[in-house]
Amino acid sequence: MDFCCRYHTANQCKPVLRRAIRPLSLHLGIECIHTAALCPCAGVYSMHFCRGCTKMVAPVYTPRWMSVRDDVRRCHMFVFTGSPFTDWIVMSEQQLEERVRRAVRVFPDFPSPGIYFRDITPVLKDPAAFSAAIDLFVSHLRANFQKIDVIAGLDSRGFLFGPALAQRLGIGFVLIRKKGKLPGPTESVSYTLEYGKAELEIQCDAVEPGQKVVIIDDLLATGGTMGAACELINRRKADILACLVLIELTSLHGADKVKPHTVHSLLQYD
Repeated sequence: MDFCCRYHTANQCKPVLRRAIRPLSLHLGIECIHTAALCPCAGVYSMHFCRGCTKMVAPVYTPRWMSVRDDVRRCHMFVFTGSPFTDWIVMSEQQLEERVRRAVRVFPDFPSPGIYFRDITPVLKDPAAFSAAIDLFVSHLRANFQKIDVIAGLDSRGFLFGPALAQRLGIGFVLIRKKGKLPGPTESVSYTLEYGKAELEIQCDAVEPGQKVVIIDDLLATGGTMGAACELINRRKADILACLVLIELTSLHGADKVKPHTVHSLLQYD
C-alpha cells in the first residue's frame, strides 16, 4: 500500500514524502528500514513496514477525520509497540473513552450535600484527553450523518468543545447564549429551571432554514437547557441531527426532555 487514505485510489493520493526511519528499527532491535509517507490531502503520517515486522505492528482504528475535502473520510495508521514516536499512536474508541473518563474528577457534596460534582476542567487541561473527546464526537458524527452544516454550542461550556469540533469537521460554529448577550436581531425562548426561569437566544442569521445542526454542551442533567436549545433551532426551521454532551446524568432523565431528538454522551453516570 503506497497511499494512506482508505477512500482514495493511488492516483488521487500519492505520498509526497518518503524517508527511511532507521532509528525506529534500531530502537526495536530489528534490522530493517521503515518508511513513513505523508499524505498531502490528509496531513497525517501513515506508517509502512516491511513484512518482517508484522509481529510488532497492528492496524488500528483512527478517528482522525479530515476536513480538507468532502471526499476525504479518514486515514488509517499503524501502531508500533515500544517506538519512540509515541505521538503517532492512535487509540481505539474504548481507549479514547477511558482516557476522557480518567480525566474527570469527582467532588462529593459540592455544591451542596449529597451531590457528586463531575469536574471536567482536567479534560480541558490535558491536551490528550481533550483531543480524545473531540475524536469521539467526530467519530460518532461521521458514522451516523453524511452531511452536517453547523455546530451550535450552549452557553457556556458548549463554547469549549463546539469550536474544536466544528474546526475538525470543517464547518461553522454558532452561539446559543443567555438572554441579552448577543447583538442584533435574535430569537429567544424561555424555560424552567429548578430555581426559576431562564432564557436562551440565538442570532436570527446564525442558522438558515433547512440546515443540519448538531447541538453540543458539556453536561446533560435535567435537560431543560438542552430542550430549550432544541426549541430555538426548531424555530429557525433547521434540522437537529443530534445533541452531544460530554457527560450525561442518566438518573435525571434529561434525554426525555430532548425527545424526539437523540442525545449522544461520551460518559454516563447515575
